[in-house]
This record gives sequence, C-alpha cells and structure tokens, in this order.
Amino acid sequence: MNKIFSEKYVSIISILWIVFIGILTFIKYKNLIDLGLNEIGDFLAGSFAPLGFFWLVAGFYQQGKGLEQNSEALKLQANELQASTEALQLQVQEMRASVEQQKEISSFHKLELQERLYKARAKFEISSLKVLDKKYLTGFELAPHEEPYHRPCTLKFNLLNSGANVHKVKIFVTQPLENRQFNYPIWEYKQNISIEYVLSDVQYELLLKEHIFFTVIVRYMTENGAKISEYTEIDVFPTMKMGDQQAFGTSHGLFEDLNEIEY
Repeated sequence: MNKIFSEKYVSIISILWIVFIGILTFIKYKNLIDLGLNEIGDFLAGSFAPLGFFWLVAGFYQQGKGLEQNSEALKLQANELQASTEALQLQVQEMRASVEQQKEISSFHKLELQERLYKARAKFEISSLKVLDKKYLTGFELAPHEEPYHRPCTLKFNLLNSGANVHKVKIFVTQPLENRQFNYPIWEYKQNISIEYVLSDVQYELLLKEHIFFTVIVRYMTENGAKISEYTEIDVFPTMKMGDQQAFGTSHGLFEDLNEIEY
C-alpha cells in the first residue's frame, strides 16, 4: 500500500489513467462530437475526478511521509546535539583536569622555587650589640680608648651571615635624624661584619632622655639573581645613671622581609 502512493507509482498510475482516458476518448470520439458542452464537462469531470482524488490521497500520504522524515531528521539532530553536548562535557572535564594538573605543577614549581630561594638566601644574626658611650660601655664596662672622655657615642654591633653567599650588599642604618650606608661587594657564609654608627650630638642628647629606634635594612642579591630586602629594628635607651656615668640598654628584633622579592 505504501508503494502505491510513492512518487514513482503515482506518476505511473497517472500516466496509465490519462492513456486510458485518451484511448476511451478515441474509441468514443463520434459519440463525443454529438455531446453538448455540459455533457462534455461532465465527461471530463468524471474522467479526471478519480485521478484528482488519487492525487489528493497521495499528497496527504507524501506530506505525512515528509513530516515523518522531518521528525526523524529532528531526532537525528537531537541525538547529534546530545552527543555534541556529551563531547563538550568531556572536553570541559578534561580542561578542568588539565587546569588542576597545571595548578599542581605550578604549585610544585613554586615550592621548588621557594626552596631554591630559601637555600640561596642570607640569614642574619645580630650579636655584640652595645652602645659605646663617651666614657663607658653598656654594663659600665670601661671603653678601650686612649681618650675615653672625648670618645663619641657609638652604636656598635656585629652582623653574622649564617646563610648562603650573597652579593651587592647594602646595609642601611636609619634613624629619623641621620642615616648611614655600608656597602660590601660580597658577604660570604659565616662572615661577620662589624657596624659602627656614630651618634651625632643631637642624637646623643636625645638618647639621654628617651628611646631611640634604629632601623637596619639589608639589601642584597642571591646567587640565582633574586633581589631581597630585609629589616629589623634596634631599640637603644638610657638605663642606670650613677653621677655623670650613663649606661644604655639595647634590644632588637628578628629580620623580616621588607617587600616582595624581585627577580
């Protein structure tokens, strides 16, 4: 039944029907001549009505067939879209996995860099921190000077590098009233650097009354080219006084990073 309404069979049946009508017309030609217009119209209507009805049914059938094909095409498109969506989801999952892997690699490299940087850094320790007064040392120890009464007041301390060798070292001892800078081309492991900061008369007079804070900043370059700045603070203050003899106390903190490390 389905084959009858296909385009091929519709064309064949239509041609056969027209041929049949043509043969019938040829056979009944003499009778057709004597017919009136109404009768000829009735003859043509009766001849082609079955064919028109057949075309109508075939048209509905073919339209339904087209809708069915469109439905199948839409189903195929839906399946392809679903497959494409699943493929995109897999790609997203792969990308997420790749991002996580990159994060892990980046974290690993960061830890490795931090470890390398830690090994390449200097480590500073302040020792022998004292104030050499014009006459006396901290703790009332007599200053080793030929003319102690004329010796300027001096902040003195040692800086020990217990870390790696570093280069282009700049040590700043800063105080609001006056700053000093000390430069060293290289600072090797276990090397002690002695720093002496001579106080001005104004600083000395201020120190006799209250605390004075000094900031020690060390800038240097590591073997792998990183530029690092570290700092700590030194607190110097007057303590016990016996007559005209003044003693001073001192304290200091640990070194900390001053800013971000440059490469």
